[in-house]
Amino acid sequence: MLLAKTLTSTTFKLALIAIGTFGVIVSAILGYVYLSTASYVRGRSDRAIQIEISNLQEVYERSGRDGLIDAVRGRMAHEGFSDHVYVLVDPSSRVLAGNLKAWPQAAAEPSGWVEFRQTSSLANAAARPLIRGMIEIFPDGDRLLVG
Repeated sequence: MLLAKTLTSTTFKLALIAIGTFGVIVSAILGYVYLSTASYVRGRSDRAIQIEISNLQEVYERSGRDGLIDAVRGRMAHEGFSDHVYVLVDPSSRVLAGNLKAWPQAAAEPSGWVEFRQTSSLANAAARPLIRGMIEIFPDGDRLLVG
């Protein structure tokens, strides 16, 4: 009897409304913080990729394909670039340099931004990281993916 009175009391109902309102407000604030952080990180990542593509384009213009191959290999050997993805292929999609063994099938766009899962020998698709990169096509048909 006492439990029934408590559950139907105005005070209990107001407390439930206050708890629900607080939960909605906290969820909205956390959602905003998450979306803002994700947008900030993606923007910084995109700018870094654009700068890297621009630098490699300059290397290509200065030194041609061989200079670009050397630059990609040099970046792969440097510890600071260990989390970057590079792949340079010729017009027949033969890999010339990079840390990917083949041109990603998901990167079918001729140029611009692309997202794909890294190919791996693991059966668990969730363990494969999502890679965001930019594709650049050079005048001789070579394609460069930086991510």
